Amino acid sequence: PSTRQRFSALTFDYPSVKQEIEILQNETNCKADTAKSLVAIGNKIRNLNELGLAETVSTRLLVNAAKLINDGLPGRLATH
Repeated sequence: PSTRQRFSALTFDYPSVKQEIEILQNETNCKADTAKSLVAIGNKIRNLNELGLAETVSTRLLVNAAKLINDGLPGRLATH
């Protein structure tokens, strides 16, 4: 917040659901079902405004979770 007061800030939106699924598949070679599930979880967390999170689930974090799943880690543990 203090940096935003001193400098101009740019606001970026997350990619669309379709684009984010494509990003996950291209970056990790994960299955379509896995990518769809991860994007759905990410969007649910991003919409939890009442938590007051300063930062939320990024596409990079979803890519990392997909990589962990591809390496054999169970999905629940990878997203935790």
